[in-house]
Amino acid sequence: MPYESRGKGDILTALYHSAAWRTCRALCLNRDGHQCVRCHKTANTVHHKPPGARALIARGDDPCDPMWCETLCHHCHGEADGAKAHPEKTPKVNRFLRTVLSKSPAR
Repeated sequence: MPYESRGKGDILTALYHSAAWRTCRALCLNRDGHQCVRCHKTANTVHHKPPGARALIARGDDPCDPMWCETLCHHCHGEADGAKAHPEKTPKVNRFLRTVLSKSPAR
């Protein structure tokens, strides 16, 4: 099996650290124009469509075939994995800027 674990983690760890996955991921991102296929926001996550990577490996299919993958944004990827969707992160205001803004005169 091409994605055998080398004693650290499971088979998916080996898959996601392989050169074949990096190539597949790049092909999928380029194919989908770095846009989420569900909501069309900018995206950088490549997700295995059902039945998922572990099942594909178990039945002998190549999980690094782009036909099994789709580009998703962070929010949609959380929903696809059945996890609670994560809200978009807002940029933090650095301490210096916060101090300057708090001391500026009210208008």
